[in-house]
Amino acid sequence: MNLKDIKIPPVHLMLKHFFGRFHVVTFTIIVIGGLSIATYFLNEVVASSAETTTSASVETTIPGFEKSTIERVNNLSESSGQVQSLNFPSGKRTNPFTE
Repeated sequence: MNLKDIKIPPVHLMLKHFFGRFHVVTFTIIVIGGLSIATYFLNEVVASSAETTTSASVETTIPGFEKSTIERVNNLSESSGQVQSLNFPSGKRTNPFTE
Protein backbone atom coordinates (compact mmCIF):
# COMPACT_ATOMS: atom_id res chain seq x y z
CA MET A 1 0.00 0.00 0.00
CA ASN A 2 1.45 3.33 -1.06
CA LEU A 3 1.11 6.57 0.82
CA LYS A 4 -0.32 8.09 -2.35
CA ASP A 5 -3.24 5.64 -2.23
CA ILE A 6 -4.43 6.93 1.19
CA LYS A 7 -7.13 9.55 0.72
CA ILE A 8 -7.99 11.92 3.54
CA PRO A 9 -11.33 13.68 3.15
CA PRO A 10 -11.36 17.49 3.38
CA VAL A 11 -11.69 19.08 6.81
CA HIS A 12 -15.14 20.56 6.16
CA LEU A 13 -16.52 17.11 5.32
CA MET A 14 -15.03 15.67 8.50
CA LEU A 15 -16.59 18.48 10.58
CA LYS A 16 -19.91 18.05 8.81
CA HIS A 17 -19.88 14.33 9.60
CA PHE A 18 -18.88 14.94 13.24
CA PHE A 19 -21.55 17.59 13.91
CA GLY A 20 -24.12 15.61 11.97
CA ARG A 21 -23.58 12.69 14.27
CA PHE A 22 -23.00 14.44 17.62
CA HIS A 23 -25.01 17.68 17.27
CA VAL A 24 -27.34 16.87 20.19
CA VAL A 25 -24.49 16.02 22.55
CA THR A 26 -22.49 19.08 21.51
CA PHE A 27 -25.52 21.37 21.97
CA THR A 28 -26.27 19.87 25.40
CA ILE A 29 -22.69 20.30 26.61
CA ILE A 30 -22.58 23.92 25.42
CA VAL A 31 -25.93 24.79 27.05
CA ILE A 32 -25.16 23.11 30.38
CA GLY A 33 -21.68 24.66 30.45
CA GLY A 34 -23.06 28.11 29.71
CA LEU A 35 -25.72 27.81 32.40
CA SER A 36 -23.14 26.59 34.90
CA ILE A 37 -20.86 29.53 34.20
CA ALA A 38 -23.78 31.99 34.44
CA THR A 39 -24.87 30.46 37.75
CA TYR A 40 -21.34 30.67 39.13
CA PHE A 41 -20.97 34.34 38.19
CA LEU A 42 -24.41 35.17 39.61
CA ASN A 43 -23.49 33.42 42.85
CA GLU A 44 -20.26 35.43 43.07
CA VAL A 45 -22.18 38.70 42.60
CA VAL A 46 -24.73 37.79 45.26
CA ALA A 47 -22.06 36.62 47.71
CA SER A 48 -19.97 39.76 47.28
CA SER A 49 -22.99 42.04 47.74
CA ALA A 50 -24.07 40.07 50.82
CA GLU A 51 -20.63 40.49 52.38
CA THR A 52 -20.73 44.27 52.03
CA THR A 53 -24.24 44.61 53.47
CA THR A 54 -23.71 42.28 56.43
CA SER A 55 -20.44 43.88 57.47
CA ALA A 56 -22.17 47.25 57.81
CA SER A 57 -25.21 45.92 59.67
CA VAL A 58 -23.36 43.63 62.10
CA GLU A 59 -21.98 46.53 64.09
CA THR A 60 -25.45 47.96 64.76
CA THR A 61 -27.45 44.81 65.52
CA ILE A 62 -25.17 42.62 67.64
CA PRO A 63 -25.02 44.65 70.90
CA GLY A 64 -28.82 44.96 71.15
CA PHE A 65 -29.32 41.37 70.15
CA GLU A 66 -26.88 40.04 72.71
CA LYS A 67 -28.39 41.96 75.61
CA SER A 68 -31.97 40.98 74.85
CA THR A 69 -31.04 37.36 74.21
CA ILE A 70 -29.08 37.08 77.44
CA GLU A 71 -32.02 38.49 79.38
CA ARG A 72 -34.42 36.00 77.81
CA VAL A 73 -32.10 33.08 78.52
CA ASN A 74 -31.71 34.15 82.15
CA ASN A 75 -35.51 34.33 82.54
CA LEU A 76 -36.01 30.74 81.36
CA SER A 77 -36.94 28.15 83.95
CA GLU A 78 -34.95 24.98 84.42
CA SER A 79 -36.26 21.64 83.19
CA SER A 80 -35.76 20.10 86.62
CA GLY A 81 -38.62 22.22 87.96
CA GLN A 82 -42.25 21.17 88.31
CA VAL A 83 -43.81 19.97 85.05
CA GLN A 84 -47.44 20.75 84.33
CA SER A 85 -49.48 17.79 83.12
CA LEU A 86 -51.42 18.01 79.89
CA ASN A 87 -55.20 17.65 80.07
CA PHE A 88 -56.75 16.25 76.91
CA PRO A 89 -60.52 16.35 76.39
CA SER A 90 -62.00 12.96 77.27
CA GLY A 91 -64.28 11.02 74.93
CA LYS A 92 -63.52 13.19 71.93
CA ARG A 93 -60.90 13.08 69.18
CA THR A 94 -58.58 16.06 68.93
CA ASN A 95 -57.29 17.57 65.71
CA PRO A 96 -53.56 18.32 66.04
CA PHE A 97 -53.70 20.77 63.12
CA THR A 98 -56.07 23.27 64.72
CA GLU A 99 -54.92 26.10 66.90
